Amino acid sequence: MFGQLLTIFAVLVLFAEAESSESSEVAACADCMHLSYEVRNVPSFISTALDSMISSMKNPACEANTVQPQTCEPLQFPAWTEHKCLTTKVTLTASNLKGMMPNAEMDVTVTVRGGCHEQWGTDSDEDECISLSKLDENTRKQITEQFASISTQWESVSYSGEVCRESP
Repeated sequence: MFGQLLTIFAVLVLFAEAESSESSEVAACADCMHLSYEVRNVPSFISTALDSMISSMKNPACEANTVQPQTCEPLQFPAWTEHKCLTTKVTLTASNLKGMMPNAEMDVTVTVRGGCHEQWGTDSDEDECISLSKLDENTRKQITEQFASISTQWESVSYSGEVCRESP
């Protein structure tokens, strides 16, 4: 019985490898990050200081999805899995800088293109985006915790954004 299972598995793997070798298309996804921000109702010296701190995190090509993509690793089970490129875009909107400037406002947007992800193929293999508000609480918390050092400085903070899976 175990030998038969191994034989069936070996045939399936060979079939999958043969199917993948027939495909000459190579998948590739961008792997980068871009941070942009806008502040309102703050003195210009604060904007200047923020520009100098954040300039190394700006990558407009990442935001525009024109970064040279990385070639995806070959699929482990090409007959049943596929590559998807993962993109997360989150905006923090904050107002009332604690104890300093009650009229200050700030928008921070982070775009992360997360490279190649292998996933099991399904009947609905279409590209899709899920709103941050519709993600499960644990995933939403993991994403928004990345903004903790910024968000604790403000009286009012809200988040918007989406997580997208797209074909390369």
